Amino acid sequence: MATRLITGANRGLGYEFVRQYAESGDQIYAFCRDLSNSKELVHLENKFKDISVHEVDVSDFEAINRLGVELAEIPIDTLINNAGVFGPKPSAEGDFRQSFGQLDYDLWQEILLVNTISPVKMVECFLPNIKLGSKKQIINMTSQIGSFAEGAQGLLAYSTSKTALNRGMVNLASILAEEDISVHLINPGWVKTDMGGSTAPLEVDQAVSKVISLIDSLDMSNTGLFHDYDGRVIPW
Repeated sequence: MATRLITGANRGLGYEFVRQYAESGDQIYAFCRDLSNSKELVHLENKFKDISVHEVDVSDFEAINRLGVELAEIPIDTLINNAGVFGPKPSAEGDFRQSFGQLDYDLWQEILLVNTISPVKMVECFLPNIKLGSKKQIINMTSQIGSFAEGAQGLLAYSTSKTALNRGMVNLASILAEEDISVHLINPGWVKTDMGGSTAPLEVDQAVSKVISLIDSLDMSNTGLFHDYDGRVIPW
């Protein structure tokens, strides 16, 4: 049995990570922003004795610190930084707040905080727990749009937040290598979630199953690399 800490656990990929890992018998610490909108996650917690749900907004660093104290001395094998925000897409209604010329800079700061800075804070806060774990893995859900080589144009706030996340985690991979802690970046693919939309080709359970298989194969030999959900290394 492994112990996994998963952020953004109340819906989409995060919820499915919790479900699949719980069914395999792992201990789960599931972080979600709003318990009142997390009925399915709470139902899972009631169904599986090894799920522990915690309400925390990952942009609230004091709340993260409090949970760090609460969960002190608990070994964490895998930290999955899954929580993230996409922001508005250009729409028929004219929402171009991520487009140059109409940028919403407060929105950009919010997206950078959640997608880029908060994952680093999670690593820093729960590093003592990760050191106690046996797998010593840090997994970050990122996006192909964060690749200089393969990323599409547009969505300025979201794309820069993922590129910055990638750069930051590559730095951490180098810093933490001496502790035998591996750091990985994974693009889960285009998935039918609230973020991905109904036209996405991948079902949530299918995508998460592939990502979990990938996570099982990751170690110090590939720390700092950016992988697609199918295992391909993405240049960036």
